[in-house]
Amino acid sequence: MDDDESREMQIVFIAGGGLGILASLFIMVTYGRFRSLDKTNNKLVFYLSVCDFMFSSKCFLTGCLMGYVDQFSSTLQPLDITDPCFLIGAFGYFSAFSTTSWNAMITVRLLRSFHYSAPSKSDHNDVEWPYHVYVWGVVSLSTSILIYLRAFGRSYNGCWIAVDHLWDVFWLLPLSIYILSCTVIMITLHVKIGRSMKQTNARNDILLQKEYNFRVQLLKYTLVFVTVWSFPLVARLLFSLHVQSSILIKMHILCISIQSLANGLVWGTSSNFLELFRASFCWSPRTREEKALLVDKHGRSTHILYRSVQ
Repeated sequence: MDDDESREMQIVFIAGGGLGILASLFIMVTYGRFRSLDKTNNKLVFYLSVCDFMFSSKCFLTGCLMGYVDQFSSTLQPLDITDPCFLIGAFGYFSAFSTTSWNAMITVRLLRSFHYSAPSKSDHNDVEWPYHVYVWGVVSLSTSILIYLRAFGRSYNGCWIAVDHLWDVFWLLPLSIYILSCTVIMITLHVKIGRSMKQTNARNDILLQKEYNFRVQLLKYTLVFVTVWSFPLVARLLFSLHVQSSILIKMHILCISIQSLANGLVWGTSSNFLELFRASFCWSPRTREEKALLVDKHGRSTHILYRSVQ
């Protein structure tokens, strides 16, 4: 890797990681600001944004570190456990695995929403602790094993698994399962969501409309996950087979650097969020009838957003 390519990689890491940090903070801050968003489906997105923040920080730190080392090598370079790149690699693996796992849990949440006969029950009947047990349990165990094996070091995409291609299975296997499963579920549910939309239009039911919007929103996060992480998966598989290309490396780094930004865009462009944002900062209802309509639309807790009613 020459100096120009190394410089380009550094720019992508720093710019993509920085934008990802801002996008993740945007989700976390607005989630805390709007209490009516405090529901199971939005909580999963919040947990995803926390992991996105960690992974974006890893990308940003990797870009900064590239200015103080000669270069990251296409030849795997294992390091001592006290080396900064080893620590960043372990932190990056933990945050990346957490991010992809929470994306998978969002898809599971979307799938479970079709198992409830009443739309209003789909959020209340779902519990969070199984998601936490799975994500943090699997991720912590896998990271601990790789730390014990001292598997982190300098790789072509920064600080990552860098001892032996065999240990890539700790990353490639779960990521492959997540992407394949989410793709199948996404395609299947896209058809079901289309059918539910026809029912919603026919019945003009507010609860059905809210359920439809919620499902479409979660489907967008699944689409972002499958789209953004598919290329890094292919690139890493090719690298494990000793197929290397500067274009593959750059595309890999670009994709993993912008995934937090993509999730932030999905969150910020959702119809529910935009309505709450406009109601809170752009205008306030002038009549009791307007306030009652907004409260009925967004939930009882939303009334704290409106400061005056004449």
